[in-house]
Amino acid sequence: MSKFTIGTEYLTGVEFSTTGNNLFVGQRNNGILVVNPITGTPSAPISGTLNYGNSQLETAYDAGGINKIYAADGINGLIGEINNINSITPSFSAGVLSGYNPTQDVGTNTGVYQLPDQIDNFDYTSQFANNDLTCCKITSTYAIDLAKNNNEQTGVQTWNSGSNPFVTGNVITVQNQLIIKNGANITANNLTFEFSPEGQLIIEDGARLTLNNCTLTNNTVCDPNAMWRGIEVWGNGPSQSTSSGILVSNNTLIENAREATCNYQHDLSSGSPQLSVAVAGKNGGIIRLNNSTLKNNEYDVNMIEYEFISVSGNVLNDQSFFRETTFITDGLLNDNSILPAFHANLRDVNGIRFLGCIFTNNTPGLYNYDERGEGIRS
Repeated sequence: MSKFTIGTEYLTGVEFSTTGNNLFVGQRNNGILVVNPITGTPSAPISGTLNYGNSQLETAYDAGGINKIYAADGINGLIGEINNINSITPSFSAGVLSGYNPTQDVGTNTGVYQLPDQIDNFDYTSQFANNDLTCCKITSTYAIDLAKNNNEQTGVQTWNSGSNPFVTGNVITVQNQLIIKNGANITANNLTFEFSPEGQLIIEDGARLTLNNCTLTNNTVCDPNAMWRGIEVWGNGPSQSTSSGILVSNNTLIENAREATCNYQHDLSSGSPQLSVAVAGKNGGIIRLNNSTLKNNEYDVNMIEYEFISVSGNVLNDQSFFRETTFITDGLLNDNSILPAFHANLRDVNGIRFLGCIFTNNTPGLYNYDERGEGIRS
C-alpha cells in the first residue's frame, strides 16, 4: 500500500498500477482517478467508482486478452471492474462480483479495503473440471521431470535417503517417466517414489533395478484420486538373459497404479500407453518380487505372451517369480471409476512361479459380485 502526492492533490492509494499511459489511483471518499504519469494531472473520478476510492487496485489479464483493473466497494461488499484501461475514458462496471466482504486494513491510517488473491473473473473450476491436469502437472514442481534432464538414469548407482540424484530427503516425485537405461544397474534403498497421473517407471531391456524397502505410489498434487501408470519392464527377443530388463523388489509396496508391473514396452502410437499392446520384440521383461505388497492396483501383474527359447530351440520357464508377496484389494481403487481387474494376468507365458503368496480382497462388499477382480488368470 502507498500514500503519494500527484500535483497538488494528496491521494491515499494502494498498489497503484500503470498500463499504457494511464495511472490509476484510489482517492478516499472520491473514487478512482486516472492520472497522466508524465504531467501528474488527474482526471475527474471515473463514473460509478465513488465507493471504490479507498480500495486496493489489482490488474488482471483475462482469457480474452483484455487487461482490466479491479477494486473493492467496502460499503456494499462488491467488486468492480475497470475496462478499456488504455483509453482516455475508461469504463467501469460495478458489482461484477458480489457476496465478498472486503477486509479493511486497519493497521495503517489508510483504511484500505483488500481484494481476494484471485479475482480475475476466470472460471477456474470449469477449467480444471473440463480438462485433464496438464496445467497442474506442468506448473507443479517434481524431483524428476524432462526439464531437469534427470529422468534417464545410467550406470551403476545406489540411491539412499540424502544420497541420490534427485532430492536431499527420501521422497522423490516423478512427473512423466523415470527411465532406467539399457546397461544400468541401480539399487534404491528406503525411498518413496510418487508419480503423477501420467508417471511411469520404465526399466529398459538390458537394465536392472532393485528396490529395497521402497514405496511406489501416486502423487496427490494434481489429484488425490488419480492413479499412476505403473512399471514396465522391457524384454528384447526370445532370450531372457542379460538382454532383458529386470525388476527386483524386496519388501516394497507398489500401490494405486493402473498396471503395477508388466513384462513389455507399451505401444505409444495412439499417444498414451495401450494396455496389453506391446512394441514388437519388446516383451519378456523379468519381474521378481520378494516379500512385497501390491495394493489397490487395477492390474498387479500383467504379463503378455512370451516364450523363453533356449539356444537349442526348447521353450524354457520364464525367469520371473513372486515369492511371499501379498496381492491385496482393501477398498475402492483410488479412481473409483476403475474396477480391479487381475492380481495376476498371465497370457501365454510359461512356468511363472508364485511361492507362498497371498491373494485377497478384504472389502468385497464394496463391489458387485462380478466387479471384484480375479486372483490369477492364466
